[in-house]
Amino acid sequence: MCDFATAAAVMAIGQAGSAVYNFAEGTIAANAQGDFAAKRAQAVAEATRDDLVSRYSSLAKRGVEERKAASMQIAQISRAAMAARGEIAATSGAAGVEGTSVDSVLRDFEYQESIRIEAVESDLASTEENLKMQGESYAAEGKNRIEANISGPIARPSLFGALIQVGGAFLGYKLAMGIQGGGLAGTTSAGTTSAGSAGTVSSGGFQGFDSAGFGGYL
Repeated sequence: MCDFATAAAVMAIGQAGSAVYNFAEGTIAANAQGDFAAKRAQAVAEATRDDLVSRYSSLAKRGVEERKAASMQIAQISRAAMAARGEIAATSGAAGVEGTSVDSVLRDFEYQESIRIEAVESDLASTEENLKMQGESYAAEGKNRIEANISGPIARPSLFGALIQVGGAFLGYKLAMGIQGGGLAGTTSAGTTSAGSAGTVSSGGFQGFDSAGFGGYL
């Protein structure tokens, strides 16, 4: 009796302890996994932001340089056109030439000036649009990189499941002790049925089992 009780108690305690240990180890592992994933995601996010700042700075610098170059080109075109118109006016005046022919030449120079300036401005607008698209592409790339390193929910052990295992271990111990303590003592010597009522359990058939086996639960 003592040996059986000791063995049953050791088994129940071992099963309960195993459930608690597994739950604790699983929780520690899940916490460690979550911490690692969070730190990795933070590191990737910081590196991505630094990279984006560097890229945006390069784009901004290039935009300033492109606008400065376009302004210089327009200024050169305007100066050249102005000089050409002045020369034509001086030459025609010295030669005594005036009228519609001179005006036509001057208007042609003005037209050519406007065409060249418009071409420079169009190139600048196209370059700025390309820079804007590059910036948007960098932003989308950075966002995807950050989101790709954000881990999903971490699988964690169930506290409810651990409690069920602990409860099951001690329930098994209680049942085992109930059976060992006299659960079958009430059966007849002829088997499990009385002589006068074949196939039915006698009045004392499982009395011991009921009182000891489930005494703590019923």
